[in-house]
Amino acid sequence: MSTIDVELVRSANATPIEVTVALMNTSAAKKSAGLLLVLFPFTHLPGPLLQFAFGLVKSNLMHLYLDAQDTGWSARSKMEEMSDKDGRYLIAFKREGLSEEQASKVISHTDYTPLDSDTPVGYLYYIICMQDSYDDCDGGMGGDGKAPVIYCMELQMTPDARNLGLGTAMMQMMEDVGRGFKLRRGMLTAFKKNEGALRFYKRLGYHPDLTSPSQCMSERRAGRYSYEIMRKGL
Repeated sequence: MSTIDVELVRSANATPIEVTVALMNTSAAKKSAGLLLVLFPFTHLPGPLLQFAFGLVKSNLMHLYLDAQDTGWSARSKMEEMSDKDGRYLIAFKREGLSEEQASKVISHTDYTPLDSDTPVGYLYYIICMQDSYDDCDGGMGGDGKAPVIYCMELQMTPDARNLGLGTAMMQMMEDVGRGFKLRRGMLTAFKKNEGALRFYKRLGYHPDLTSPSQCMSERRAGRYSYEIMRKGL
């Protein structure tokens, strides 16, 4: 494991949130479907918004967790996964009377004043970490198997916020953050039965990592796993 890579991750996680917001404010941010986008570090995420995020995962994906023999559903485990101290939540809100200028950029939680009309409709939750992953530049499966990545832990929308380009914009913003911090790739995990999500991520340039069961196991053994580990070079 490279000490340089470890330092990249440490430095990225220690960087003030305002720097991350600046990295997100690219052309992708202008495709936010007329919504207010706010970036929260997990440590400053209000409890009701964490409950919104958890509830949306539950309503959107719990049936896939229950169907998967290799995972199952545990509310406690899922909440722990969504509570990483270094995690970041990019949350989209509907707001009455939102100006074009407000909808064209991401703001920090420190600049966010909630209004009664604000309704969360989607979010992307990511972490920056050292992750099991192999790459040609590491010597393939003979490499050290660790890479500095930005990992999309969740990308969830309410039904009325889908097919508006919001998910694509959020993923592009996350990738811009990864590039800004010189991380090697973006990564995520998706259920194989979530065919719509897999098509979406493939359109964005993601493909199975060499650590994904479909890539490192026999077809028979890989069939026992419900998920793909996806990656995209940054």
